[in-house]
Amino acid sequence: MLSRMDHPNIIRSIEFGKSQDRYFIVLEHIWGESLTTLCALCHKRGLSFPLDAALYVGAGIADALDHAHSRVDPEGAPAPIIHRDVTINNVMLTYEGGLKVVDFGLAKTSGRLSHTDMNQIKGTLVYLAPEQLVIGKDGPATDIYQLGVLLYKLTVGREPVAASNMEELVQAVMRGSILKPSARVANFPKPVEMVLMTALARKPERRFKSAADFAAALRDLISPEFKEGPRELQVLLDRLAGDRRESQARMISQLLRREGIDATNAELLARSDGKDEPKEVPAEISGLFPRASDPGLGSPAASVMRAEPEDDAEDEDEDGPDQTPPLPTPLQV
Repeated sequence: MLSRMDHPNIIRSIEFGKSQDRYFIVLEHIWGESLTTLCALCHKRGLSFPLDAALYVGAGIADALDHAHSRVDPEGAPAPIIHRDVTINNVMLTYEGGLKVVDFGLAKTSGRLSHTDMNQIKGTLVYLAPEQLVIGKDGPATDIYQLGVLLYKLTVGREPVAASNMEELVQAVMRGSILKPSARVANFPKPVEMVLMTALARKPERRFKSAADFAAALRDLISPEFKEGPRELQVLLDRLAGDRRESQARMISQLLRREGIDATNAELLARSDGKDEPKEVPAEISGLFPRASDPGLGSPAASVMRAEPEDDAEDEDEDGPDQTPPLPTPLQV
């Protein structure tokens, strides 16, 4: 399915083949960090994930989903590809300020249900939309719901439903018992809350009509101060994961030298402090460092909200749904 998609925010499939009776697929190398890792780094340092950055990233993800949902078959008939697993684990931000939606392992063409689909619900439970839990049905609206969950966790730092066990979680999702962000975070911006709650509507027809509409709504909330999206993300990653960047670059440099490829540019990128423009890389290794693209910006929103790592989700109900968690030190970008 990856071969049917060509979008800067979707991981590229480079080659598919068979070797020694085993099939393989070669994907582009993404030089960056997952949202899961970045949230964990923020939490470890007592910092917040910037709200504008979250909105910008969300719009970029929605762009990628809209591309997948807009696919057609060889005859030109609609054949949308549904990701089905839009989680913070499956989104990466590159050190050059780009983003990539990865792991289309659960993806399928809409309308093609197998026996396994009907009898086994796939994906991370907390991200599953109500219609998936009830009848195992999914479509573009399912991905929109999952992106809503992702952004809720990124901006609020908690799951959108409060439950102490799996049964309660399933029942809460099926009922659409979503806790409003403002009930959990003081002074949460109402416009952002309205966008999130629309994406998380229980009935698919009440969500955004398309991922493109979702992306547009998110961009309308981005502050004018967040002037250059890729540039801002580049600085954010440099501040949060500069040491990891250098470690990865050294490893890539060693691999390139082992293959007899000039590794000079990898070393330059490793030493970048985020103040210079991204370095150009030779054609031989350009696939290792995907270029960032700026899908556009919009108008005002609030500053920052709390984001916690994925592993802390199980502890989210200790202070109850009506408690407002304290905000850590804002992370300035």
